[in-house]
Amino acid sequence: MMALHLAIAALLFLTATAAGKLVLARTGFNFYSKDEELAFSAATGFAGLSVFAMITGFAGLIYRPIFAAALAGIIIISRRQVLDITRYLFSGAAALVRNIKTPGYSPFEKLLAGIMLLAALFNLIFAYAPPTDTDSLLYHLGIPKLFIDYHRIIHLPENFLSYMPLSGEMIYTWGLILGGGLTAKLVSYLFTIMFPGMLLIFTRQYFGRRTALLAGAAFYLSLPAINAAGVANVDIMYAFFAFAAFWSIMKWIETHNQRWCLLSAVMAAISFTTKLSNAPLIICLAVTAILYVMRNKMPARLALNVILAFMVIPALIALPWFVRNFIHTGNPFPFFDIAAFGMKLHPMTAISGNYYSKPVGFGISATALSFFQIFLGNPVTAAGPTIIVFALPLIFLRNVDKKILFIAIFATAILATVFLILPYDKTCARYHFLAIALLYIVAAYGFERLSALLDARRILAAIFLAPLIFPGLAFSAYFGAKRIPLLTGLQSPGQYILSEYEWGNAEDLKMIDYLNKNVSRKSRVMFPGYFFVDPYYYSMRVVVAQPELLALSDINEVLNRLRNDKIDYIVMRKYYYTPSENGSYYENNYSSRLDMRWEIEDYVPAYFEKEHVEGAVTLYKIK
Repeated sequence: MMALHLAIAALLFLTATAAGKLVLARTGFNFYSKDEELAFSAATGFAGLSVFAMITGFAGLIYRPIFAAALAGIIIISRRQVLDITRYLFSGAAALVRNIKTPGYSPFEKLLAGIMLLAALFNLIFAYAPPTDTDSLLYHLGIPKLFIDYHRIIHLPENFLSYMPLSGEMIYTWGLILGGGLTAKLVSYLFTIMFPGMLLIFTRQYFGRRTALLAGAAFYLSLPAINAAGVANVDIMYAFFAFAAFWSIMKWIETHNQRWCLLSAVMAAISFTTKLSNAPLIICLAVTAILYVMRNKMPARLALNVILAFMVIPALIALPWFVRNFIHTGNPFPFFDIAAFGMKLHPMTAISGNYYSKPVGFGISATALSFFQIFLGNPVTAAGPTIIVFALPLIFLRNVDKKILFIAIFATAILATVFLILPYDKTCARYHFLAIALLYIVAAYGFERLSALLDARRILAAIFLAPLIFPGLAFSAYFGAKRIPLLTGLQSPGQYILSEYEWGNAEDLKMIDYLNKNVSRKSRVMFPGYFFVDPYYYSMRVVVAQPELLALSDINEVLNRLRNDKIDYIVMRKYYYTPSENGSYYENNYSSRLDMRWEIEDYVPAYFEKEHVEGAVTLYKIK
């Protein structure tokens, strides 16, 4: 089965790249090399697939035959590009195998390549498993799964994360609708191959093969990148498009061809609508282009064109999502508090305010120490010491390559800006993937310069390799080995989910199984107690209880609200609640706004029927 899911994911990659290659050829782009063309073609093609899924979603046309027909149509239209890319990839792989055996590759370079290939294999096994992580279940796969169930982009007031722009989830929609959750996860895995691949191509083109291998290996073997390989998140995805945007602006600076500026704006827009926290990228790119125009005394109209490109294109791509939010909530940005304009937070966003809804601002408490924790903090979420060790010494060296200086300044600017505006998880490396990837290029260049200056090449190589092997390769092997029983059939998917499921316990999984077997797919099940419910493994619609319903004390008002919301069942999870001191209501363990003012057991069997019990989890049917 892995071969089938991987084949579908690979076909999506091939089709997207072929479509992108055709579009770029028709619009007059020229490239330095075939590899460069391949990288930009993949980014352009996947941007197109994302926009296609968004359009069909708003049109109510999310059907497998439509997506399959679209895929077939793209293959037919771009058949020459499909064949050309296929031949190039196979011939390139064969040439790599031949060349790596020649004396032209040093033992150190062969070791770097070998470590990356081993990690790619382990990461593939890591990725080929049912989704169990919280973000995938609630958000990145859970939301598009509901869109597929309803054949359209629907309003999901029970999940405030659905109010974010969802360009990344639109790409996952292709994998889900054509092959299911495992295919979608392998699409994510391929992005973790494509992004380091783009990094390698870029770095080799500007700084040589050895520096490229160093930068690519350092990023690919970092723990945040390894973690991303095994889950269906959008962090590598947004970084992929962001890097394409950065590379495009460099191409514009080199060629003065306005097409590259427009492509940069498109890539930045897709990156921004894949991960909202990447909004500073648009500003940094526009400022970079404007400063270049001013420094070189170019016509003022070029600066105006840049401003328009980076304002209009991202606005057009993001607009459908924000208009949808405004229609449903009266606030285009329900994840931010804009009370001054009469637009307030979504209730569930407000409840979880410690995590998602703090206003954007420049936190005074952001210290240099916490900034450095991006690299030297939590060993699982931090980028590691390589950048600190090999990039910082360049400050004290002369004759540093101007392109390296440009990359370092841009990376530092985007890193600092995102760090300052993030309301939470400021030091988590996955929010800074673009800056970290660019800084790994700087670190690789720094390694080469230090190796040339100091008579300690082996010592420096050992220092560079150490974090790549441990924890990098070691954790990749560990995550892959954990899933070998599943891959070989010694462990069933159900057993695996039970052991790794992050959104509940065995009782919750048993209740999911009961609901899927005994409750109609057309039913709607409500879950009081928390501000999320995992929709991925349920065959019917599942929603969370809103605060205004839980606050009611009159059972007739409760029943009217349940009927108006078309709720058929309620699942009570007792571990979310404890009785109040006076016993008059139930206190929620997370927020007082989720306190429950009515006791469901008091109205059994008059209004509710206790249908099934799994430990502390009880299913009630509304009469």
